[in-house]
Amino acid sequence: MGGRSWFAGHAGIVVPVVDATGRQLALKHQIPDPELATEAAALRLWSGEGAVRVFRDEPGFLLLERLDPARDLGRLPMMQTSEIWGTVMKQLSLRASDPPRTAQDTGPFERTDAIAERWNDELPTRWAQRPGPLPRRLLEAALELCQTRGAVGRYDDDDFLVHGDLHYFNVLARPETEEFVAIDPQMWIGDREFAVFPMLVNRLGDLPAREPAAALRLRLRRLAGAAGLDERLAFGWSIARAVEDVLTYSAEDLPQDAERSLWVATALSHGDLTAMPHPHQLKPLV
Repeated sequence: MGGRSWFAGHAGIVVPVVDATGRQLALKHQIPDPELATEAAALRLWSGEGAVRVFRDEPGFLLLERLDPARDLGRLPMMQTSEIWGTVMKQLSLRASDPPRTAQDTGPFERTDAIAERWNDELPTRWAQRPGPLPRRLLEAALELCQTRGAVGRYDDDDFLVHGDLHYFNVLARPETEEFVAIDPQMWIGDREFAVFPMLVNRLGDLPAREPAAALRLRLRRLAGAAGLDERLAFGWSIARAVEDVLTYSAEDLPQDAERSLWVATALSHGDLTAMPHPHQLKPLV
């Protein structure tokens, strides 16, 4: 693997191991975290199609195929990332109703229509408590999405398995095939368009110096096109997720993080950015 022989994240550590046959694998140890509780179930459902293969799982441990830690989408030129991400998204987009995915398989996963309903109830109160820099029009844009994609207002039931944290650094290459696959799933059932936002709030420093907001909107369109997503719905979910981020970071007294998500929400909604920092000056998401 070169250089460092282990890799740590905010919720666990991954160590390279070799089994009795000489096969190179990776052992992941996770600290208890509700967001990680469904990871093994999701990886079993994907069975290595678009996602890292899991060979064994025990409480707190996953034995996985070993990927190339030096090749993720965060290291590739931006122009190459949309098509690769779109291909991975298509592979991960399993219909929740299709066999062999049973109620037991998908039962632990949260639903996007449920989070829309919850945000529709909670966001106005949270905004009233901490309005801060978030203008009302962005709150209303988020609520519009929530009202149309919640369990009550949603006009369809075309549910998919959704990796809710599919950003540049969670898509790695397989060494033997150069195929890119997803890691570290945070699982949802519902709208696939929910998955776009992490690709927008990351790598803001790669936006052009001139007209970065237009470039971010173009990034979203390219991602949606590559994955076969509904572009309008991708905009709606991304704005709603950015607004929720702003309110969460504000409540946690993380103004730089709130400012980053506020810039994304404003840029996606064609808002006025003249009083905000250029995205190259914003705190990177790490």
